[in-house]
Amino acid sequence: MLFGCQAAAPHLHPGGAIVNISSMAGKRGTAHNAVYCAAKFGVNGVTQALAKELGPRGIRVNALCPVLIRTEGLVEALQEEYSPARTKGVDRFLEEFTSANAALGRLPTAADVAEFCLFLSSGKAAAITGQCINVDCGVFPQ
Repeated sequence: MLFGCQAAAPHLHPGGAIVNISSMAGKRGTAHNAVYCAAKFGVNGVTQALAKELGPRGIRVNALCPVLIRTEGLVEALQEEYSPARTKGVDRFLEEFTSANAALGRLPTAADVAEFCLFLSSGKAAAITGQCINVDCGVFPQ
C-alpha cells in the first residue's frame, strides 16, 4: 500500500509510506510451513532493502508481522492435514496457543493490524522505516 505523507511531514521530499503485510513466520521457521516462511522472510528482506532504496525519495517502507489472526484463511489452514490444530480442533488449538504464548492473554484482531497500518502510513510514524514490527500481543517479544 502506498500512502502520501507529505502533508504530515512537509520536510520530506514528495513520498509516502509502503506498509507490507508479513508474518511472524517471516522471523522464525515452523514445521510443515517452509514455503510460507520463505515467502514471508522474503517480504521482510524486500521491506528492508526498499527502505534504503526509497528513503532518499521520502518513501518509508515497513512491514507488519502479525501472529495468528482468526480469519477465514487461517481457519481453513488450521484444518489441513499437517496443521497443528488438526487433532484438537481450531478453537481449542487457538485457546491453548493463546494461553501458553500471548503475554496479553489474547491474540491480535484484524482491526489491531489495520490500526497499526494506519499509524505506519501516517505522519506520526515519519521517523520509522525499514522495520518489520511484530503485532502479536507478546507472543514473540524481541
